[in-house]
Amino acid sequence: MSRIKLLLVTLLLSVFAMSTPVQAITLGFDALQRGEIVDTQFVASHGVTISGVNFDGPDAAIIFDTLFQGPTDMDLQGPDWASGNIADVVLGNVLIIPEWLDDMDRDGFVDDPNDEGARPAGNISFLFDNPITSFGLDLLDVEPPNEMGSIWFISGDDMVEVTFGELAAADASIVYGDNSANRIDPIFAQDLGLTSFGEVQIHFGGSMAIDNISYTELPEPGTVFLMGLGLTGLLLQSRRR
Repeated sequence: MSRIKLLLVTLLLSVFAMSTPVQAITLGFDALQRGEIVDTQFVASHGVTISGVNFDGPDAAIIFDTLFQGPTDMDLQGPDWASGNIADVVLGNVLIIPEWLDDMDRDGFVDDPNDEGARPAGNISFLFDNPITSFGLDLLDVEPPNEMGSIWFISGDDMVEVTFGELAAADASIVYGDNSANRIDPIFAQDLGLTSFGEVQIHFGGSMAIDNISYTELPEPGTVFLMGLGLTGLLLQSRRR
């Protein structure tokens, strides 16, 4: 192949890689069961591993049903939510750091799920198989000033922290408080000075929950490579003709 052809192939591959669209994904928990421990359920379908750390109890992330009318945690029951920019939205299952992991009936699910009330409570981590370029979520029952937390965006050895207070300062529609529900618009890697990130940690300042994890995912490198080979093959075939 001539040098001109090689340069053309390189140029086409570069343009293709830059123009390949990202994939927008929303991760919800309504298909899971109340009291279910969440860890590897989304690995096969989305390439996401979830884990929870409790500073004052068992390390786990579990499902809480916001529509279940029970006495354990009324702060996470809704709608109608007391405040927030999605006060009338039905959320169903959400993710919490549990205060306990009791399973007296041994059915594999936590009895009477309740969120950890220690301040701070711990964190829930999302580890992605493929690079992520944005991240958003719903925050429930964030009560200022003592239960404010933050989001950590991790890329290799780099970490950028965005506090819940900074989120509210940037979006006037966010209103925290007891039994509140707020949707946080996606935060983009480029706005954090990052190219992408592979892990996101939600640091819980106290009792709260999260839901509707939204993110954009870059295509797998192998997919880009194989499609690029297709372009190369077309150029070679054109040269033979």
